[in-house]
Amino acid sequence: MEFRRLPGTRLEVSTVGFGLWSVATPWWGHFTDAQAVRLLRRAREGGVNLFDTAPGYGQGRGDRLLADAFPPSERKDLVISAKLALHPSRPRGSPEPPGPPGPLLEGFALAGPPYDPGAVERQVEATLARLGQPQVAALEIHNPTLRELRDGSLLQAMDRLVRAGRVLSWGVALGPSIGWLEEGRWALEHGADHVMTVYNLLELEPGETLAREASSRGKGIFARVPHASGVLDGSLPGTGAYPAQDHRALRDPAWLERAAASVEALGPYSLPRGRSLGELAIAALLAEPSVISVFPTFLTAEEVDRYSRIDRLQGVTPEESRAIRDRLKRMDAEVPVP
Repeated sequence: MEFRRLPGTRLEVSTVGFGLWSVATPWWGHFTDAQAVRLLRRAREGGVNLFDTAPGYGQGRGDRLLADAFPPSERKDLVISAKLALHPSRPRGSPEPPGPPGPLLEGFALAGPPYDPGAVERQVEATLARLGQPQVAALEIHNPTLRELRDGSLLQAMDRLVRAGRVLSWGVALGPSIGWLEEGRWALEHGADHVMTVYNLLELEPGETLAREASSRGKGIFARVPHASGVLDGSLPGTGAYPAQDHRALRDPAWLERAAASVEALGPYSLPRGRSLGELAIAALLAEPSVISVFPTFLTAEEVDRYSRIDRLQGVTPEESRAIRDRLKRMDAEVPVP
């Protein structure tokens, strides 16, 4: 496993991370605690040391699964990234959550004004209690609006948490590639150590722009959805549609079908060079020096084994990276972002 420094810390983190969203929520299927723990431990055995959790992942289940998978005696090199919870149905720009949280996030949506500093710090203490440890390596503000960031109270809360030693570094976790560029830019300009965002070869923006700006400031990018919801790892059904209970059903089926067609452009850069399409999707992101870690959505032991050993592949050269991106950008008009 290749390792890169987590900005704002002296920690070295694996270039492939494990997001607890896949095993702690029902959106990708149902995992028993035992199944989830086995998958987490398998990833650790494969070299993964960066795990990302959040209170909203199964009402704190993600935190508890990490605590079960890795007792204190096995956490010496473990790096945990956590998030603040957010009411999932709040419209962007809305000054208040639209109402009481639903059952999925009961007890984890913020009360009062969005991201009230007191609620932020209470959430962090609750997360640490579930994890059974005194601090997390990174804390991400989950989908903040620009107004919330500019208010100043969030940044003050981050500063207090860092000074108290409860958090080593902080960043923002942004939504799908339908915007939020300005939120990411603002955070990087005002002290955030990293940005987590959707970033993949079929959805290059805003991740590509944020990666450049992070690089210029010595900051980092966490890339999630590297396989474009199944298009780039071969798990997309032939019809381009998903069952209603699958989180990918939120995708525009027309986009999925057209995106699936676009992968033909990636053929010369994958199997002829000893990489599967899914491996290429991750390796191409890691060709960006500011990409600290990539988070595939791990669902099976086979996926964990394949993608946690990405360092064994021939890396994507800067020349290949430019050629791939130029080709895909030329196709952008044919495969519009939903």
